[in-house]
Amino acid sequence: MPAGKPRCATGTNRLNRSDNQSETKNGGALGVYQSLANLFVKLTSVCNSAGTIWIFGLMFIICADIIARAGFSAPIRGVTEVVGYSLVGAVFLQLAHSLHVGRFSKAEMFIEPLARKHPITAALFQMAFAGGGVFVFGLIAYGTISKFEEAWPDLKFGVEGDFTILVWPLRLIILIGAIMVAVKYLSLLVDHAIELRQQIRIRQSQEDKEPLGLYYLFILVGLFAGGWYVATGDFSRV
Repeated sequence: MPAGKPRCATGTNRLNRSDNQSETKNGGALGVYQSLANLFVKLTSVCNSAGTIWIFGLMFIICADIIARAGFSAPIRGVTEVVGYSLVGAVFLQLAHSLHVGRFSKAEMFIEPLARKHPITAALFQMAFAGGGVFVFGLIAYGTISKFEEAWPDLKFGVEGDFTILVWPLRLIILIGAIMVAVKYLSLLVDHAIELRQQIRIRQSQEDKEPLGLYYLFILVGLFAGGWYVATGDFSRV
């Protein structure tokens, strides 16, 4: 027996050492991810500022055109084309930052109580929502690639002989903006996966475990399936 005790102690030390090494590796990977996420947030802030300046410039030329029309009967050429052309680009520049600060529409009156009572189910719901966002904006980016190729290098928008604008810069901005939103949704997916892991660990350490409340998730899946059926179904014979 005395000879066996050092072996047990040695085995325990090896297990602890391996656990510490795995935690160190995970902590290092998490630190790299956080650094990249913070850098991406700064990039979204810069794009959001550019979009804000862009919208301010559009407001300025609209007001200048109104004054020129009303006061001098001399409208500024190309204002209608510039505003109609570029407003979408300004919006796509701001989408990723809007998602980061939580300005996208969501059912907060449902999600917040769910997160307080059933955090694991709420994390699963948030992961599903973020995964859907990656899918949707990934599709938008994928569809914009062909549109960008069509516009490159000399497709123009406007009235020929009066005022025209190259189309490819706008489509490039839409492509970049959609990719940034998809990347931000991917970052949120990772964040909620980390939160889910933490909540599972907390639940495992609790003696009195509360119900997971997975039926909420099943209800949402059912509503989504029903909405998909209504949106894509053929009801012409009904």
